Amino acid sequence: MVTIVYAYGKWTNNVAGEFVDAEGYADLYPRDVPGLCGQAPLPDERNGALIGRIGDAPAFHIGNQSSFTAVNEGFLFLRMNDAEACMNDNGGSVIVEITLK
Repeated sequence: MVTIVYAYGKWTNNVAGEFVDAEGYADLYPRDVPGLCGQAPLPDERNGALIGRIGDAPAFHIGNQSSFTAVNEGFLFLRMNDAEACMNDNGGSVIVEITLK
């Protein structure tokens, strides 16, 4: 069992905009953004939310807290739900606590 909990910090998908916690932007989803910036790994989860991936498995939503049983092996990758093509204007960081049981 893996538990990931947002501890502190803020980040943004555009340094000219609002900084948010690991839940991301309320009412802003990649599916609603035109062009390349709408092509985030999880288009139906909040833009700017904390997401994860284990090894080559599909990405999954974490937000401010998530607990799950890892069903595959590999490194745990964490990142913001934002399109690769639009990450050059991101800023800030979030710190999380990871517990394994």
